[in-house]
Amino acid sequence: MQKERLSDIEDELEMKAGENNRLRKQVADLEAAMQDLYCSRKGNGSLQIELDSLKADNERLLELLKDTCEYADWDDSQIVKAAQNKAIRGMTSSTSQKSTKSRAESAGGKSAQSKTKKDNDWIPT
Repeated sequence: MQKERLSDIEDELEMKAGENNRLRKQVADLEAAMQDLYCSRKGNGSLQIELDSLKADNERLLELLKDTCEYADWDDSQIVKAAQNKAIRGMTSSTSQKSTKSRAESAGGKSAQSKTKKDNDWIPT
């Protein structure tokens, strides 16, 4: 009798394990469907708008960097490469920012100061 009971319990356990696996697969499928819906809901148009906005912001930031004396003679690829190297090395200390600012003020004169003040109002989107 105990063997029969044990056999029934083992059969039930196998059924439950199979049901558990089926439910896990169903949950994974539903999560994938939700992810697809989220991506499609955002739509290609809004993604393109976001990419265009990021590109415009990057171009503006590069132009602002070119207005500094440190990056005035550099092209875009050199500026990006230098920024990546500084980010990797963590060289964004306040002393280098202060020295760059003082050099820009001494080299640029009044027009650079007014342009910097105007550009400080801009916030990347």
